[in-house]
Amino acid sequence: MSYRLQLYYSLPTDSLNVANNQLKGPLPQQWMSIAGLQELDVSHNELSGEIPNDIDGIKNLRSLNMAHNHFSSSIPPELGR
Repeated sequence: MSYRLQLYYSLPTDSLNVANNQLKGPLPQQWMSIAGLQELDVSHNELSGEIPNDIDGIKNLRSLNMAHNHFSSSIPPELGR
C-alpha cells in the first residue's frame, strides 16, 4: 500500500531527512520548493518514478542522498553545476 506524505512547515528549513522511512511512490513535488533547503536525504526508502527536473531549482542544495530507492531516471546533470 502506498501513502502520500504531506509535509507541513511554516519556517524555512535547511535540512530534510526522511531516510529509512519505507516511503513509497514519487518524490513529492512540494519538496522542490522548500525555501533554504541545503540537505535532502531520502535514502533507503522505496521511492520510485522520475526524479523531478526542477530539483535543480533548489538553489542552496549542497547535499543530496537518494541512494537505495527505485527511481527510473537519473539526477539532472545541471544539479551539480
